[in-house]
Amino acid sequence: MAVDHTVSHRDPRREEVVAAWQAAGLFVREERGHWVVVDGPGWLSRARVLAAAAGTGSPWPWAWRVRQVVTTTMTVARRALGPTSGPIAVLADRQTKGRGRRGRRWESAAGGGLHLSLAWHPESDLVASGALTLRVGLAAARAVESVTGVRLGLKWPNDGLHQALKVMGVLCEGGTYPTPWVVAGIGMNVNGPPPAGVEGATSLAAITGRPWSRAQLAAAIAAEAAVLLESQGDSWFLAYQERSVTLGRRVRVMGASQAYEGLADSVDATGALWVRRDDGALVQVTAGEVSIRAAGGAGTSEPHPPSARPGCP
Repeated sequence: MAVDHTVSHRDPRREEVVAAWQAAGLFVREERGHWVVVDGPGWLSRARVLAAAAGTGSPWPWAWRVRQVVTTTMTVARRALGPTSGPIAVLADRQTKGRGRRGRRWESAAGGGLHLSLAWHPESDLVASGALTLRVGLAAARAVESVTGVRLGLKWPNDGLHQALKVMGVLCEGGTYPTPWVVAGIGMNVNGPPPAGVEGATSLAAITGRPWSRAQLAAAIAAEAAVLLESQGDSWFLAYQERSVTLGRRVRVMGASQAYEGLADSVDATGALWVRRDDGALVQVTAGEVSIRAAGGAGTSEPHPPSARPGCP
């Protein structure tokens, strides 16, 4: 990917130049004897994204739309997806009304958050499938690992965690009029510190001690999503299970009318979670809040092997 701002370690003005970049909110790191601007507010551009996407080998020809400020990338992607459109990817530097699951707002560090939505016309049976969220989450986690080396665990149904701290969230919506459509939104904390005032969150930069290119991450996620969405069989599902931080752990389920605890037993082909309640009943969970419990209450417990319950891919 082309680099526009670099200064050599041998340049006598390097400290002054780097300080000016950082004062402007840009994210800088050392690479091969140079200081390099990696990202920052206003840094995203279609040219940078296309340069990053060119090397991914994506099986889908994503049409990229890059914006500086939007309400939400999901809204822009849905409006851009016409009845005969090919797959569309929308990336924004900043969102003013970002949202997550159950109507929550998605907060991210200024200029450092990844706000990406992918929209396409799927097979009709995928529109209503909860497995779509799992596939997109797996794609994003794989892309993060390929770019940064950070391995994210997947918390059912839509969170990506690192050592129990949230790095990303996935939200999928779909419909059938006038033709089947899907929009998958991915929000990720990339550069800078974790979002202010948000507990239990971290960023890729905080984990690794260095900033990362959101253009490169977005291109990698789109390419990986296309690969997984085209895959047949259960290979994607087995990969999801390996990354799951929910299966085999004690969880608390908060439904619309009841709350209970039990062991997260398995996930089926529709994306539903099956929980073995403390009274022995095996319950299917398709909605509600699921929190991971430790032996003494809240927190993360050691996993037990997930069940090979019949019906799971």
